[in-house]
Amino acid sequence: MAKSRFWGRLRILRVALAAFFLAVTTLAFGYAADLAALVVSWLGGDASAAADATVALTRVAHANLAPAILSAAARLSLFGVVAAAVILAATAFLGRAYCSVVCPFGVLQDLLGLLRVWERKSPPQPRLLRLRKGLGATVWAVALIGGWALGLRFLDPYTLFGAIAAGGVLPLLFVAVLVAWRTRFFCNSLCPVGALLACVSAHAPLGLTFTSRCVKCGKCATVCPTGCLDPKAGTIDNGRCVRCLKCAAVCPLGAIAYGRNPGFRLPTRREALTVGGLLAGGAAAGVAARLVGPKAASDALLAQGAVCPPGAGDLPRFFAACTDCRLCVANCPTHAIKPAGPLGVIHLDYADGARCDFDCKRCTEVCPTGALLPLTLAVKRRTRLGLARHAPDRCRAYAGEDCGRCTQACPVGAVRLERIERDGETFLVPKVYADRCVGCGACQAVCPAPGKAIVVEPLPDGAQTLLPLPPPAPESAYQAIYPPGAGSPQRFLAKCTDCGRCVATCEGRVLRSEGRPGSVHLVFDAGMCEYYCTKCGEVCPTGAISLLDLAVKQRTRIGLAELEPSICVAFSTENACGACAEHCPTGALRMKPDAEGILVPTLTTDLCIGCGSCEYPCPVRPVKAIRVRPLPDGVQILAADPNVFFAPTEPAPAPATDDWLI
Repeated sequence: MAKSRFWGRLRILRVALAAFFLAVTTLAFGYAADLAALVVSWLGGDASAAADATVALTRVAHANLAPAILSAAARLSLFGVVAAAVILAATAFLGRAYCSVVCPFGVLQDLLGLLRVWERKSPPQPRLLRLRKGLGATVWAVALIGGWALGLRFLDPYTLFGAIAAGGVLPLLFVAVLVAWRTRFFCNSLCPVGALLACVSAHAPLGLTFTSRCVKCGKCATVCPTGCLDPKAGTIDNGRCVRCLKCAAVCPLGAIAYGRNPGFRLPTRREALTVGGLLAGGAAAGVAARLVGPKAASDALLAQGAVCPPGAGDLPRFFAACTDCRLCVANCPTHAIKPAGPLGVIHLDYADGARCDFDCKRCTEVCPTGALLPLTLAVKRRTRLGLARHAPDRCRAYAGEDCGRCTQACPVGAVRLERIERDGETFLVPKVYADRCVGCGACQAVCPAPGKAIVVEPLPDGAQTLLPLPPPAPESAYQAIYPPGAGSPQRFLAKCTDCGRCVATCEGRVLRSEGRPGSVHLVFDAGMCEYYCTKCGEVCPTGAISLLDLAVKQRTRIGLAELEPSICVAFSTENACGACAEHCPTGALRMKPDAEGILVPTLTTDLCIGCGSCEYPCPVRPVKAIRVRPLPDGVQILAADPNVFFAPTEPAPAPATDDWLI
């Protein structure tokens, strides 16, 4: 009786551990991000902490044998090596407890087995057991050598559980039919992981055995889900036993003990020939799967116009390592990663407005097999997944509408607005610069045109490439005049992608670009920074130009005017010019009499904002008598408020108008 209580408590512990691992794995397939965000927000953390918690939760779910082995083989993952070694070592000493505790698909079979309304009346026949062994050997040979479609893609338990967790009906129906026949038929007949662990567990030093108290009643064999018990012969096949402990719990005499494994017998000649033939056939199928499967799937994917997630590398490598576990599908925050076709080919689907988030690399972090290689965020941002193609015949901007959403959404400045002249009218239309495009799909996601005027197509050979690093900004970049709201050169250079939207929409026509990120600057040879304009901040998609309140923008110093009296018309002649002072909107330039009573421009630097209203109308050629220079350190500051600077008896000048341009 005491021994029965011991086995009962041990079984309760097994069930509790199985429930824990099943819950963690289920959360990893679709709920990890939400749970992590909820817990981290409750603890007062930020979004980065929630992302780290999500990855940590999915890493626990990676402690499954097939993903661990594939991860170790694909990218020499230390976690994969350690996880596989621990599982195999534990199996060598304790038997296949992994199958009834850690494996989510095995635990799911046990849960479905509880719904059975009939009980097994007799243990499986020896011929059926030999057939199961042959099937297991065949599947393992296919999985080991093929490593793709016929092996792990369809029969890996982790992959099947992922398909069920993602809402797959066919995998659930498949396991339900098997469980209705035999609860653990899959584990010892079709599962490649079960076949490997059976080989290890058969040689374990410890195992379940019958004691002399056994009366051969057969109750243990009736409840055994794997059919590993033969009470008439007094033997237990520990290679097939998953340590569910049901037999020990139902034995009325406590005749099942955990002790020294009596070992295994050598197979007969017939069994050896049968298993050998099945192994040879499985090996041939595995070779065919490895040679044909990845290439056929990659060709089909390219023909469908699909794009692989970041970290896939070249398509054959990706398909050889991907088991379609769908952990990346469940954890993609934008739901851009989806399976397709009967093979469940993982790809990026931008059709429903989804996109690959420029600042996200979660799929590369949660992939358990190494099919998606782990990338740093800097490398992921430079990884080209596809190439955007623009169709002008469907573009609203070419029809005369004010659109340009694709240029606002592009995070790398690969889509820029450019001016075109047509029928005497000027249009702002997008243009794709292929050398910058990473194929993230942000442009396609926001395109409002029916059928999409801009779409991301796969690369010709399907091989992802790494865009070169942008050249470092020259020293002259730190002595440029940047748009109001840029803040500092360092900040602006880090955020500006040279999308061209601010250049195209600048009302004063003073913004110019040199064709590289961070090269947008102001030149006052054809206009000035309009005093009442904040459009560059409104259209900037990256935040490189902050949107300032108009009152703040009108006091933001972006440069500093410098007067050269030696060439100024007012200083060299008695001709009263005053064009600079007339158009200065802040009163930084005012005409005042000199010692001889001649009105000359006088600069008050505290009020100057560097808008160029003085430089542009200056009539002196070819070198202007007054020019706006970059700030010494490049950091934009607020100039003095004219309403406060001037004395109450001397009102501030009225803001300049554009009448002089007419």
